[in-house]
Amino acid sequence: MENKHYDKLDLDIEDKFVDIGTGVTTLSIARDTSSLTVFNENAISFIRRNEKYDKILFKECIHHIPNINLVFNEIYGNLLDTGSIIIVTRPKNIKMPVFKKFREEFAKSQPDIIIYITSLIKTGFVVNVKKKDYTFTLDKEEWFSMLRNKFMSHSPDFTDEEIKEGLLDIEDKHIEDIFEIKDELIFIKAKKKS
Repeated sequence: MENKHYDKLDLDIEDKFVDIGTGVTTLSIARDTSSLTVFNENAISFIRRNEKYDKILFKECIHHIPNINLVFNEIYGNLLDTGSIIIVTRPKNIKMPVFKKFREEFAKSQPDIIIYITSLIKTGFVVNVKKKDYTFTLDKEEWFSMLRNKFMSHSPDFTDEEIKEGLLDIEDKHIEDIFEIKDELIFIKAKKKS
């Protein structure tokens, strides 16, 4: 699933591509490719560089960025004429097998996508939104390990005891050893008006 969203970028070989909030996979590729430049800085600092680029990706990190209106305005000025943004995020209400308090805290910390859509339109972008469900299976212990390690970037800071209690709650509701996990991703693609 890690790279399935990149096809939505419509990348050309000549495109200057920016990946904000990149993951370990992309960083390792970038370090092994001389044609890529890696900047290790926050999104606000990067967009204020006034670099010009064709495409910019925010993969599961947009919720960390303050003052989204300012960010989208800066990006609009930095994007080349046919440039676009793609935002990959999740809905407020996730369907993954997580414990109740996790689900509640996730919903509180995850902004509604209408905030991004409205801001992008006000900035002058043409916006297209698609939802894609990915279903995968994991061994229960592997899934529990991911939850213990707070694999989502905005997983609440639960104590070890709260996680332990939460995992017992999941185990009471899901007795199977293999979990079928439904991950819903939302793709917001915003193109500069021609």
